[in-house]
Formats: sequence, C-alpha cells, structure tokens
Amino acid sequence: MMLTKEKSSISPKNFTRVLEDSLYNQIEPDTHQEFYYSVVRYCEWNEDLGDERWDFSNINSVRKTHRMLRRMLKEAFKVDKIYMFPERHMPDKEHYYEALSLPSNNNCIDPEFQIGDVKHKGRYHTNIIMSGINNKRIKNPNSKCRRLFKRRVGYKDMNPININTKVMLNQYSNIQDLKLDLIIACCEQPDWVCENESNNIKTQVLQTPNDVRRVLHYCIKECYNNNTDFTEVIDFDNSDFSKLPK
Repeated sequence: MMLTKEKSSISPKNFTRVLEDSLYNQIEPDTHQEFYYSVVRYCEWNEDLGDERWDFSNINSVRKTHRMLRRMLKEAFKVDKIYMFPERHMPDKEHYYEALSLPSNNNCIDPEFQIGDVKHKGRYHTNIIMSGINNKRIKNPNSKCRRLFKRRVGYKDMNPININTKVMLNQYSNIQDLKLDLIIACCEQPDWVCENESNNIKTQVLQTPNDVRRVLHYCIKECYNNNTDFTEVIDFDNSDFSKLPK
C-alpha cells in the first residue's frame, strides 16, 4: 500500500494511524513467532574524537550505524525481518528518563526505562524490532554467532563473564535467555555503542502480536505527539518494509 500525505484532506494524527496500520500489516504475518525489541544507546564519540561522522545528534551517523547493526544481526542469526526506528532524546536536559507506555499485566511485556545523556539539540538512540531467531542458529552457530559466545555480558560492578562461561556454568535456564544475551553482545560490537552499562542495550521478548503492535506504536509516537515527519522516525533504508510510503 502506498500512502500520500495530503494535509488538506487528512489530519496528521489520522495519517499516522493509516501509516501505522500499513506498517503493521507488513509485520503481522510473521508475528506467529516471538519477536524481539531492543533499545541501543550510543556514546558521545563526537566529544572524544572530534569526528562529525559519529555525532549522534546527526541522523546520518545514526543511519550508518543502523546499516552496520542490521548486517551484524542478519549475519549472526539469519533473522528474516529487522525494523529500525531512530528516536531523538529530549534536548537541553542533562538526563532523560522515559517509560515505555506498555502495560505489565499477564501476557504483556514489562515496562522498561531508557536512560541517557542529552546535549545540545539531543542525541539519538535506536529502537529495533526483530523477528524470531531459530533455535538451531544458536545450537549450531555459524562463525559470526560463535564469536558472540566469547563476548562478555553484564556490567562493570557485576564481574561480567563471557557467554561461553555462563553456558558451561548452566546459568541459562532456557534458550530464550541465551538469545537475549547474544543479541546484546551483537549490538555492542560497534565501538560507539555504550558498553558495560546497565542501560546501554535493553532487549526483551515480544510474545504476542499485540506486544509487537504496542511497540510499533511506541516507536512512532513522535509522529503522534509532535507531528514529526515519519521519514525521521522510521529508517526505511535499513528496515525490511517492502515499500516506502509517499
């Protein structure tokens, strides 16, 4: 379905609802399996390196990182669908705390919090919705996935150990928890992704189609709340949507 944004004939919020429906209709056929939702936070590399290329208040830098993250996730896990949503932090504040507006009742995902530093016009972080990972990709990993087992998980004050060691110590009660650590390890690979911090990457399982719909709605909330153009909150070039709405 191709969309045309005619402000004279449709309100911004109604247009966003139509857009959301169109996007979800593309995702919905795959929601018979679990999905994953990750939030990736970036370092202030522009301060340290003086390199505008990694200024994460610049959307082009974010999209370059999306391209890298998408390739890494696809190579390691052979997932079918990945959807990328850049989200700008609130500007002119030292920190931000933003709760996901998702219920914590049975069969719904738990609310999460995102924490990050904010400077100037506000840096971005990335919301990723990803389709399920086949168990055999973990039990018989390819070379890209095997490397992730060697990476440490956890935080500085928790004496992090690598994933292989956690497997040997039987610290995973199920394969789903192992997948979550591997997703985090994969997303931590770019140097400018924050490492060893409690809120650097948050990943959780979306168990139902309704969970996926709620997260999609959250990822485009700036379109509803601030009339932000949808091309600024959806990275179509690095997502598996089949058509770019116009």
